[in-house]
Amino acid sequence: MILSPIDEQAASAMLGDPATSAAWLAEIAQQHPALWDRIAEHPSAYPHLIAWMTEHAAIARRQDPGLEIALGPDTEPVPAPPSAPSRRGPAARVLLFTAAAIAVAAVIAIAAGALLARLD
Repeated sequence: MILSPIDEQAASAMLGDPATSAAWLAEIAQQHPALWDRIAEHPSAYPHLIAWMTEHAAIARRQDPGLEIALGPDTEPVPAPPSAPSRRGPAARVLLFTAAAIAVAAVIAIAAGALLARLD
């Protein structure tokens, strides 16, 4: 899914910013295969995106052996770990844990209310 077209100059500038999100890297990868080497080196690049780019580069090379495309033939796909580590910041983690604590408290309150209703 393309969020919005990105010209190559803007994409290149975004790749120079370490704060560019993984979602934007995926958009750039879809639109600009020539930038795949730079995308793979970006701090927000994730294993599945690198594997996708590597797979598509290999397919393109098989279809046209003379094609020069980013991610050299010696680049191997990076397998994703069973559960990839979260790249969320501390604020997102605090929010997630707070929501989980509220959910647990709500379940306890409902169970306690049901227990009290049975005792009456």
